[in-house]
Amino acid sequence: MFSFDTVGAMSGSTFFDTMWTIFPWLFGAVVVLIVVILVANVRRARKHGLNPMTTQTDVAARFIKSGVGGSNEGLTDRLEELDRLRAAGAISEPEYAAARSSALNGDGGR
Repeated sequence: MFSFDTVGAMSGSTFFDTMWTIFPWLFGAVVVLIVVILVANVRRARKHGLNPMTTQTDVAARFIKSGVGGSNEGLTDRLEELDRLRAAGAISEPEYAAARSSALNGDGGR
C-alpha cells in the first residue's frame, strides 16, 4: 500500500512498525516529564510553606486580602487605620503623610 519504487524509501509496513516502536517511548517520556514537573512544583510549594493541594486557593485568598485587583477594601481599611493612628498620636504627621502616600501608590503603606 505505501511501497515506493525509489531507493531508500520505506515500505508501508516498515513505516507503521517504526511508528509503533517509537510511539510508546515518546509517550513514556512525556509521562515522565509531567511527573518530574509535578514533583518539582510540590517541593517548591512545601519549601515556601504552602499546601500543594490548596496552592491556587491560597494564592487567590492572598491576592484578594491584599486589596489588589479591583477591590479597594484593603486600601480603605489601611487609610482608616492610618487616620486612627494619627488621631491617637501613635504616628507623627510626616509618618502619616509617608504611609498614606505609600498606601495610595500600592505599596501597602506599611
